[in-house]
Amino acid sequence: MQKTLALLHISVKRQQSLPFDLAAEKIVNSLLEPVHNHLNVVSCGMRKKYPSDVSREAFEQIRPLLESVRKQTKPRTVDLYDVFCGVLYLLKSGCQWRMLPSEYPKWRTVHAYFAKWSELGPDGLSV
Repeated sequence: MQKTLALLHISVKRQQSLPFDLAAEKIVNSLLEPVHNHLNVVSCGMRKKYPSDVSREAFEQIRPLLESVRKQTKPRTVDLYDVFCGVLYLLKSGCQWRMLPSEYPKWRTVHAYFAKWSELGPDGLSV
């Protein structure tokens, strides 16, 4: 972390022609670009916020309920918060599945979780 801050300070000094806020924003945005590996893009944890999104704190209250629906056979490869916010975006906007913004996981992934969460349980209720 200290190394990153030192690099940020050095980079800001190099860009004296820009106002500090603009220079810092430009550098921070370059640091937050997605990291690539051989097969896929690993999310950097920062995405555009939408009005339909809930806070992380509110999501943490319902996370156990959502996680209980899926059997834990292998580690999850997507952030459940992003999936849930994708479902909320779709429900609020009324868009088609394929029109889900690219900031969310793939539409097929979001749809699969939505279908799982919508299945009726033995008591006749869904999550």
